[in-house]
Amino acid sequence: MLLGSPLGLFIMIVPGVAIWFWGGYDARTTARRMNEGLVPYRETSLLAIVAFLIHSRIPNLQTN
Repeated sequence: MLLGSPLGLFIMIVPGVAIWFWGGYDARTTARRMNEGLVPYRETSLLAIVAFLIHSRIPNLQTN
């Protein structure tokens, strides 16, 4: 118990916070590039939207 809590904190929380910060940095730099016009705009097809919605619901359809 005395070793498990600090070890779990190091193994789970520290990398999680690092990934969270990196995601924020990536979002900020991508938004800046979009505002500067460096990222081209692409239309999204209806098929891509439907495929995403179906794919995002598949794990929820599984039962035990």
